[in-house]
Amino acid sequence: NEKIIDILFPDDQKDDPKLSKELKERHKRTREKIRNKLNKGEFEDKIIEIEISDEPTIGMQVFGPMGMEDIGMNIKDMISGSLPKSKRTKKVKVREAREILLESEAAKLIDQEEVIRLAKERVEESGIVFLDEIDKVVGGNGGSGPDVSREGVQRDLLPIIEGSNVNTKYGVIATDHILFISAGAFHVSTPSDMIPELQGRFPIRVELDRLTTEDFIKILTHPKSALIKQYTALLDVEGVEEIASAVRTRVGPDIMLMCDVHMRQSLTSAIKLGRALEKLDFTWLESPLVPDDIPGAVALSEALDMAVAIGEWSRTRYEMREAFERRAYDIVMHDIARTGITEGHRIGTIADTYNIPVAPHVGGGGILSVAATVEYSASCSNFMIMEHGHHANSYKNAITSEEYGPSNGYFEVSDKPGLGIEIDQSLVEKYLVT
Repeated sequence: NEKIIDILFPDDQKDDPKLSKELKERHKRTREKIRNKLNKGEFEDKIIEIEISDEPTIGMQVFGPMGMEDIGMNIKDMISGSLPKSKRTKKVKVREAREILLESEAAKLIDQEEVIRLAKERVEESGIVFLDEIDKVVGGNGGSGPDVSREGVQRDLLPIIEGSNVNTKYGVIATDHILFISAGAFHVSTPSDMIPELQGRFPIRVELDRLTTEDFIKILTHPKSALIKQYTALLDVEGVEEIASAVRTRVGPDIMLMCDVHMRQSLTSAIKLGRALEKLDFTWLESPLVPDDIPGAVALSEALDMAVAIGEWSRTRYEMREAFERRAYDIVMHDIARTGITEGHRIGTIADTYNIPVAPHVGGGGILSVAATVEYSASCSNFMIMEHGHHANSYKNAITSEEYGPSNGYFEVSDKPGLGIEIDQSLVEKYLVT
């Protein structure tokens, strides 16, 4: 943020001895005000000009001798490394500038030589190379045509698998201790058709059984992202869209509408549904994906113009940290019955740091959950709206001494002690199960 402050309010004369103490103090107070506003997110959409470095590009292809292609690659790297990096200015929003500057500063902290040294060391000591479809270079009966070169390919692979030094752009890699694993279908040939030397370098052989009909059924049905489930979700989108359209027609354009799909969508179907709801002017799409799919939530949030609301299953700020940092959603809906009021406020404060509004979720919790959420909402600085199920409220009120609920769409904050409601013990006893 300090670099952004320097751009917003340059202070080139701070070390000038001619400046009076009063002027220096005024500059200091001004920068502090800008820092506070920046931390509150008031400058996020302001356009600023930053200086960025571009890697030099080589507009030619360098070819090395046959079998020594890495020489050409190294020559190209040497040429690009000798050219100075060009700098240019770019106008971006503050939120985008922060990401660019963070990447730039983080890159300066990385010792590339140490990274290369560690990478080479780990490759040589713990590396695993997987040779897939090795049966493609195994000829069944020799012959002519393309099959003639297959044994040659095997002999080219042999010294690498046995252990040799391989030249790379980062230096020489010894393959003596690298684990090589190969796999192949071997429909036409068999492993015994490989040259004997290569067979000897793969001493452990595992043969898998053929897939049965039951196996294919499991593949299509068991995984969370199975094809059948994806197609079912896509078909379900059309049904949700039809219902949403009918509701919007019924209530008119002035009513806020939100859609909760209870984590039933894949990323593809969630994007499709979100774009359909955008046309109907829905306020947000709630819980479209499973809570742990943060990369999916990021992709969804970037794909849609409407807000994405998630968070009801998270219980602590630590669970939400990555989602906040990656801007995985636009509205946070943590459930106070799960987080508690104190942790709920901590989550709300972090959300406020990222300019994310709070719309507390009230699910199947009892009347105490509703009252706690009302008290929380009244003291949450970035509160937007509180979710509430009117149809279940009469059942929740079955144990209260007085009716507790909203009036004309609003809850009135009570001045009574605690959560502002009183539980009637005689009514509770009616529902005891022994």
